[in-house]
Amino acid sequence: MASSIPASGHAASHGDGVDHDLKLRRGMLFYVLTDVLFVVFMLASYVWLRAIHAEGWFPQGTKLPDDQTVYILTGLCVLSAIFFFIGFMGLRGGSKTTLTICMAVATVLAIAAVSGQIRFMGHLPFTTGDGSFASTYILLSGYHIYHLLLGIFLGIGVTHRALRGRYSSDRTAGLSAIGYYWYWMALFPVLVTLMVQFLPPGQ
Repeated sequence: MASSIPASGHAASHGDGVDHDLKLRRGMLFYVLTDVLFVVFMLASYVWLRAIHAEGWFPQGTKLPDDQTVYILTGLCVLSAIFFFIGFMGLRGGSKTTLTICMAVATVLAIAAVSGQIRFMGHLPFTTGDGSFASTYILLSGYHIYHLLLGIFLGIGVTHRALRGRYSSDRTAGLSAIGYYWYWMALFPVLVTLMVQFLPPGQ
């Protein structure tokens, strides 16, 4: 009698009636939504503390972070997300090479962003003791580093799998799930930058 054992885990996923691709996407989506809610609370804290001028919100003589550096670091994250999207669309169109190249570039951009972010935090013109704005801004900046480090880990994994040909136009579930996180990783610094621009600390 011929063996009835499925030839691959992919076949088994259909045989047991469980859509593992859907579970993967939902799992990452729920994680990202949880992270989004946490960030919303942090942004709301910025707005609230600014409104009540808690603990000398922005003491006189405190300097602002360098805007140019902020824009460059934010731009690197956005550019990384663009390359991720191009790679994903390239894979859906059947081009594994496009995915591999774009994921490598996206990961390198994320590495450049986290390197710049760490240096940026090391040269901030204030510390956590310099008012509520300073402590809130440092918290948001540090959390962005966490986002980038996790993104780099995922990016290296995706690039390695792409080089091994583990993705195809009909096997994109894992990549699309990581995309949820990657786009959020790029959107977070944009939100923080816009918030500081529309609600500047010194006013």
